Amino acid sequence: MRIPRLPHRLLSSVIGALACAGLLGIRPAIAAPVAMDGLVKRSLEQVPSVKSSQAAVLAQRARVGVASAAYWPQVAANAGYVRSAGVFPATISSPQVNSSSAGLALRQLVWNFGKTDAQVDAATANLETLTQQARLRAIDVAYGVRLAYLQWAEARGVAASHVEQVRKAQRLLDQANHFFKAGVRSRIDVTRAEVAVARAKAALVTARLAIDQARRSLETASGGQSVDGEPFFPEAAALTRASASDITTSAMNSHPTILAGKAQLATIHAASLTAERAYWPDVNLDASGGARVRDTDYGPTWQAGVTVGMPVFNGFALSRQQEAASESERAAGYDLEQARQQVALGVDRAYISLAGTKARLAADKEALRSAQENHRQAESRYRAGVGSIIEESDAQALLAAAEADLTRSLSAYALAVADLQRAAGLTGLES
Repeated sequence: MRIPRLPHRLLSSVIGALACAGLLGIRPAIAAPVAMDGLVKRSLEQVPSVKSSQAAVLAQRARVGVASAAYWPQVAANAGYVRSAGVFPATISSPQVNSSSAGLALRQLVWNFGKTDAQVDAATANLETLTQQARLRAIDVAYGVRLAYLQWAEARGVAASHVEQVRKAQRLLDQANHFFKAGVRSRIDVTRAEVAVARAKAALVTARLAIDQARRSLETASGGQSVDGEPFFPEAAALTRASASDITTSAMNSHPTILAGKAQLATIHAASLTAERAYWPDVNLDASGGARVRDTDYGPTWQAGVTVGMPVFNGFALSRQQEAASESERAAGYDLEQARQQVALGVDRAYISLAGTKARLAADKEALRSAQENHRQAESRYRAGVGSIIEESDAQALLAAAEADLTRSLSAYALAVADLQRAAGLTGLES
């Protein structure tokens, strides 16, 4: 990805910061870059919650096969052995009788007025629900990784600005010592410069701690991956160039929340059909054949026929099931409409937030240019002996704050892009 060009003075400052970072124990930004999308992709292959949702999808796919098994003949084998003797008075002998049997039984569903079809449809709809829930889990994991990555990148950027602040404060201290020894400035300038150096180093320690915390959070969010390298803010995704209406329309057609709601509605509709058809009979073809042996006598057995079974009275349970299924279907329809409204609202909010962070980013870039010019003038005035050390130290603090604000704005903008991707039902890896 392309990295935005930096102003010459800012680039010089960054180079100086890298040199100072080596002295202060911070790794300079020359390590191999860690791409956010690549980390997200690896995370989706390793995070346990994603694997769990994928396994649930495979389990439900097997249940669809279980529901479809009713279309096939059901074959069962049976075998038995009995040894018996009659109980008579002792004066009468009672011979023992040995009998055994073996056979096969077959049942084929002929027609059940669509009840099996409804059960298969319900299982298939449940499969779609779990598939969309797995997509939602992947979207949440991808967003969590992006959030942790951007916090890591922000922490490193803020630390780099503090490194530069330490370097400038140390240079100011050297200049103050030089002026004091030459008798041009008083001891108070040296003291103020020493305070500025101490404060800059303290801020740097805090920034280094934030880097370690952010990196550990990223490793946890990415499924325990070891993260080592240099983060950078990615270019804006192509999604940011689309209009809000286009994004909303796409989300209405493909957002996992909406698709899961549709699948849930289909599941309940299939259950409603099953309840409606429960009054109708089941027609099955039954056949069996085998052999029965009694001592030494052998005889084949077989039977075939059609069986019809239907409920007559079960305490009004079927009518209550039908009523419950009908009301559940209505509730699922309302839930689906609510999901559509929430998705549209989420896209709208994310799009507005993205526009706001984009405007803030432009303002912070302008503020950084002003802070750089202010620092240049204050530094020149102090070196010329016409400016005060307070003016110079204030300019340094203002510049450090402007650099940190720009880093935070870059992070906020990238996070707003991630928010928009999540609101649109995307992981950000879609081609």
